[in-house]
Amino acid sequence: MIINIAQVWGNVSARHRLFLQWKLQKLTDILRAFTGPDMTQHLLVEFLDKHKGAICGRDPLKLPAVIVAFGQSFTLAADVEYVKGLLKKYLCYAEFSAKERIVLLKTWDAYALCASTALKICPYCHISPIDTYVSPDGLKAYRPNIDHYYPQAEFPFLALTIGNFIPCCEKCNGPQMKGTTRFDLKPHLHPLVDPENITFKLMHKGSGLDLNKLRLEADSSSYEIELVATNGKCLKVDNSIATFNLIPRYQVCIPDALAVAKLSRLGGRYRILPKILAKLNFSGKHPLGFNETDDSYKNVLMGKLKLDIARQYKVI
Repeated sequence: MIINIAQVWGNVSARHRLFLQWKLQKLTDILRAFTGPDMTQHLLVEFLDKHKGAICGRDPLKLPAVIVAFGQSFTLAADVEYVKGLLKKYLCYAEFSAKERIVLLKTWDAYALCASTALKICPYCHISPIDTYVSPDGLKAYRPNIDHYYPQAEFPFLALTIGNFIPCCEKCNGPQMKGTTRFDLKPHLHPLVDPENITFKLMHKGSGLDLNKLRLEADSSSYEIELVATNGKCLKVDNSIATFNLIPRYQVCIPDALAVAKLSRLGGRYRILPKILAKLNFSGKHPLGFNETDDSYKNVLMGKLKLDIARQYKVI
């Protein structure tokens, strides 16, 4: 379910870029001061100088090339471990994400970043809200998980890269879902990069003819929700559906899908009335609660599900 990058981070990416540039500058100043014979430090300075723009930027499309360049720059296991240790120390995500009393939102940290995003729904599952709250005294606070699309343990140079951040729900980012799955090795849909490619359908269970099912009058237990790749077989779709357990998780949404499908009984009045009475404002009377002609559904719980079911049953 692709989300526009600007919608996720908006103008805060500029502030985060300055923050990360400052971090990298501190590290490179220390490395440049080294005058010993070991070339590892100098290679790291060259690597950071060359790829600083991508590391400090918000474009996920530039990050695979940086990952490849890192592997080409450091080939010896000892050098890789040494460099990773330095990067983990100076580009410390644990420090950035720590919850500290009083200073919350007064300095640039994960809470300030998440409080600035316009994204309100987990982009991986689209059925869990993600929001940030910090009490005035800073004693109570919560925020969404920040998933590193490319794991920070393997690629510590991307530990603070906003282009590698995806705010999401705790369940999707937890051990029961993504856990330690390597998205760089096992392709998944990237919600900020890949075209939307999952379609939801409300289907009748069983093969026998049941008029109550066909009339949408049967109990919700008579239906199931199917998830399919919109454009045919797709490994990324299959992996994403499996990793985030989307099929079983969406079965609890059957009553909501059925309620949308039943709107088809009202016919096409929601499409016809605005055309006939063009001077009247029907924007607040949409049966789905959002405008299907734009991206409104992306910040509505189960928005894509409701949109697809509405199309399937010709509600819109």
